[in-house]
Amino acid sequence: MASITLSENEKYTFGRITGASVILGASDHVHAEQKFRKGLEITGSGTIGTEGSGLRLKGDARFGGPNADSSLVQIFADSSHGLEIKDSTGTNERRLVLLSEYSSEEGRVSLYSGGGETIRLRANNHSFLSQATTTLSICTPTEADELNVNGDVNADNISGGISDQRLKKNINDISGSLDSINSLRGVTFEWIDDYANNRTTRLGTKYGFIAQEVESILPSIVGTKAAEDSEYHGYKNLSYTQVVPILVEAVKELTARIKVLEGNS
Repeated sequence: MASITLSENEKYTFGRITGASVILGASDHVHAEQKFRKGLEITGSGTIGTEGSGLRLKGDARFGGPNADSSLVQIFADSSHGLEIKDSTGTNERRLVLLSEYSSEEGRVSLYSGGGETIRLRANNHSFLSQATTTLSICTPTEADELNVNGDVNADNISGGISDQRLKKNINDISGSLDSINSLRGVTFEWIDDYANNRTTRLGTKYGFIAQEVESILPSIVGTKAAEDSEYHGYKNLSYTQVVPILVEAVKELTARIKVLEGNS
């Protein structure tokens, strides 16, 4: 069969022949690499490849369709198969992203690092971030803590933080708790407009402490935002929950003093 050479801007149309096939390559047995320098266009319905083979693209590829839900680019896969994105170096391939069906009619998106799954999102069940060094940020680019949220968090049925004695060392009674509590200044305040940002939960009068004042009394419960790419880099934060055990011991200390006074009356 004679070969056909097309010049720039020319195209060749293969007619529709029932039962026929088109082979691109040196022979039926040796398929050389084919380069579509001006692109490959398929209109209507068509199939590229057979079971176990397919179309391999090396370089950039662009897929598009009309701006309508019924005409979007669609990727189909049987059973639990899906779409996989890999990093390839020579014969070594490492999975980066996997989109697949996890179970019947449930979608799954997985991200990989070093060949291991580190993030999994499932539509109808458990999702996770698996590495201790993985952080999650919501509405902020900061990576200072495991969970970083620039906004308000509302949660129900919160489980308590782990507090098992077997995980603790250097356990000591709190001393001077009443003096510490007496040194704290409770205040009312309003958030500045830029921070309140018209969020309902940030508007109006609030009760709390000033972190810089608390730091001079109880420095261990005050922190500083360290992430340089955070909007609030260098700003102080305060762990209000750590004030609770100090309050408990302060009440006990005050109760003991009252009992002494009552005994002397």
